[in-house]
Amino acid sequence: MHVILTTSNGSGPFGNAEFETEAVFGLERVNGKWLVATAPWQLTICPVPAAKP
Repeated sequence: MHVILTTSNGSGPFGNAEFETEAVFGLERVNGKWLVATAPWQLTICPVPAAKP
């Protein structure tokens, strides 16, 4: 599914500074329901790095 993501960087002297980018969600149908399989990098959560012994 193609979507448009809008990013806003707060307000500035000429209003909100924002920009749009096109992104793609990967969907899978499982047991009759649509589930998100992949998300745009802007919406992913970085895993916590593994602790070193």
